Amino acid sequence: MTYRKIAFLVSVIAIAVALVAMLPSADAAEGDTFKVSTSITGGTTDSIEILYHIVSDSEVEVFNSNGYDKDGNLSSSSSYTSCDGSLTIPSTVTNEGKTYTVIGIGYCAFWDTPMTSITLPDTLEYIGEQAFSDIHSLSSITIPASVTSIDYKAFSNANTGEDKLTTITFAEGSRLTTVGKNLFEGRTALENVEIPAGVTDLNIETNTVSYNISLKLGALNAWDDAADVVTFAEGSPFSKDEYGLLYDGTTLVANLNKVNDSYIET
Repeated sequence: MTYRKIAFLVSVIAIAVALVAMLPSADAAEGDTFKVSTSITGGTTDSIEILYHIVSDSEVEVFNSNGYDKDGNLSSSSSYTSCDGSLTIPSTVTNEGKTYTVIGIGYCAFWDTPMTSITLPDTLEYIGEQAFSDIHSLSSITIPASVTSIDYKAFSNANTGEDKLTTITFAEGSRLTTVGKNLFEGRTALENVEIPAGVTDLNIETNTVSYNISLKLGALNAWDDAADVVTFAEGSPFSKDEYGLLYDGTTLVANLNKVNDSYIET
């Protein structure tokens, strides 16, 4: 092969490489994850990497830091163990030049995280199952008005002796409609929680039947240690009497003071 032919081939290859480099990179797809460094104040470290899970072309949720295991199952524990200060979740994050809106806090996202404070964005639409379970150093949290659903055991605590969470506040104008079962299970330090008036679904299901009365337990299940702090905002379809009996309108739906072997004396 002559020198001229070799030089020509080299030129063609160089042009092809340049053209490929100019092609736009493929966008991350739904289901993919990526990390974004996020600042922490008042902790032992200045920042942590938060894992985000793409749920649509333009939206993400905060993901459990352990992601998926080798079998493709979502981990049920988080390893944001260095997040021991105040954390603010942004309303948007950018990955490879593309901006996504943060709409959710995913399954077990901050389970057992030693954070002392967290600020959630007003773009948030849902809080996933056990998202803030077993956090012992958090004393208060405000749920943005944009949140419409909160899943099973989102704020539960298995280690009641270490519980410091005294206040859960729903922002004014809350659009919350649905809350999962056992939402505040084990949170014995709570001083007051007012369920927004827009909540129409407490995920109530039949638990026991005694004296021909079906007693049903849902979002407030396992609140026997904190039933007194539950209140419902004006306009709510639910109400609670001095005995801890929960009503939907005039229909008895749960006995908040007796989780096991529930009954009513007749």
